[in-house]
Amino acid sequence: MLICAAILASGCPLIPLIEKYFSSGTSNSHDGNNAAIALPRQLQQIVVTGAAESLVLSRLPQELHNSNSRGGTTVSKESRINVTAGKCRSNHLKEVLRLTALLMFSVAITTQGFATPKNLIAGVGPLKSATKWDGRTAFSVIPGAALFPTTSTTTVLQIAFTGGTRADIGNMVLYQTNSRDGVITAVTPVTLNKLSNPSIDLKDPGVCPDQPVSTAAPCIVKLDQLALPLSASSDYYLAIFFPSPDSSNASLSLGTPQFFGTGLTGFVSFVDDTKHLAGDTLNTLINAGTPFGLIAVTSN
Repeated sequence: MLICAAILASGCPLIPLIEKYFSSGTSNSHDGNNAAIALPRQLQQIVVTGAAESLVLSRLPQELHNSNSRGGTTVSKESRINVTAGKCRSNHLKEVLRLTALLMFSVAITTQGFATPKNLIAGVGPLKSATKWDGRTAFSVIPGAALFPTTSTTTVLQIAFTGGTRADIGNMVLYQTNSRDGVITAVTPVTLNKLSNPSIDLKDPGVCPDQPVSTAAPCIVKLDQLALPLSASSDYYLAIFFPSPDSSNASLSLGTPQFFGTGLTGFVSFVDDTKHLAGDTLNTLINAGTPFGLIAVTSN
């Protein structure tokens, strides 16, 4: 239906042709033979489909042959109605189809661009606070065994602040290990606005719309998208280090789950644990069973 409407809007030649030859019941030619020859030549640029197809192709030659003595051509009322009711495709069909294909492609790209993010693991619900982060590394663990059975070529990590005025981050990384193993197999830099050590102004309504920041109105920050598909055969450790001395970090609060039920876990270290390389071993024995800061892992 959409294509037919586009074709008619583009100027299908059937209607002008009908008006020229049939509207008055006679053609403008004074030579019956010429009229019988000229009309099929015009019809060469038209494809007639639908219910009127057989009538148009079979009866038009007969109607044209039955011209009157003055050279005019008389077409019956029934033929005129059926011709008008027919559907046509002009010789501009290729252009119309190209425009239609372009429109469909644009819609597909737009739809993809605004696709709803998929949760890759059970996230965190109501929050409570974990305070005083100067000189500490917040670990949040994404166990591969807890991932949902879905696929995504990208990963977005979302962290929540529940108190403070500014978060001064020293470094962020994502460690990958084999499932239930502490040996690092890969290290992925994590950034916010392309910075691995950003300062986040928690008083800025453009960053944290709900003021003041609290457990009831957490400031949720989406870190930069990672070109990293998560695998059920691996575990992932988000490590965020907050340097010291820093008065802002000393009064900073990260969001942690108020209740159990998330697939995320985590722990805290009291040194900069964001400098490890592939082959190093993480201390995974001290696990609080709750993530620190990380509240959601999505596809985009």
